[in-house]
Amino acid sequence: MKKSLAAAAIFAAIAGLSACSKSNDTPTPPAANAAPPAANLADLASPAAQKQLADKALPKGDPAYALGSYRSVDSGNDVMFLFYGLSNLPVDYDKIAQSYSRDYQTTSDSFKKQDLLTALKPRIDSAIAAAKGSRYVVLTTSNATLDAYDFNKKGFQLTNVAQPGSYQYFFDNSNYTIEYTNGPDYTFLKVGDEGTARSIEAMRSHFRPLTIRLYAYAQDADPASNRVKLEIVHEQLLDSAGHVLVES
Repeated sequence: MKKSLAAAAIFAAIAGLSACSKSNDTPTPPAANAAPPAANLADLASPAAQKQLADKALPKGDPAYALGSYRSVDSGNDVMFLFYGLSNLPVDYDKIAQSYSRDYQTTSDSFKKQDLLTALKPRIDSAIAAAKGSRYVVLTTSNATLDAYDFNKKGFQLTNVAQPGSYQYFFDNSNYTIEYTNGPDYTFLKVGDEGTARSIEAMRSHFRPLTIRLYAYAQDADPASNRVKLEIVHEQLLDSAGHVLVES
């Protein structure tokens, strides 16, 4: 019995050495040849993932487009006309006039209302056509806020403009909103020049007004939310005098 146990132990030792030798003689395949991990289908099927894929498929703006040719969007009515220009939905003149004309909104005289609508229709059509034909737009936020200068990343984090998951609207007509499909790419302002960084930090820390100007391309309109989707093409940070401090 003891001889059998000893023989088994010796055999196991030899087998172990043999296995080690084989492992050393046969190189491990490089990691590059390893099969990629299986995609998480649950993640791909999530609404957030589907929205991200849809946004990436939208038309893109031309970075070479002249900044002086961008059209200003500075009211909710501008956003409304851009929405109708992109969506190609039937124009709801009554709904538009309710936002566009205070006289139309406040009068209870049905004949006066009809006369006002007749007069407003050509102006509404013209505004929608202009928006449809000029998809490069510029928007300005005059109360931009920045975090303190980040010495590791060499720049400033923008905290209240184009934030992920957020949208923008104007108080004069908040029924139509704006979403930046690539907003997260423009929430950090890289500032390589130390002198410029010191100047911006001094303004920020003393609560001096700073302005963000976003040059964007109108990609699409979402009828479900009355929202216009914009792709940021160019970004500028300006001081209170309108001087460009940094741009990307």
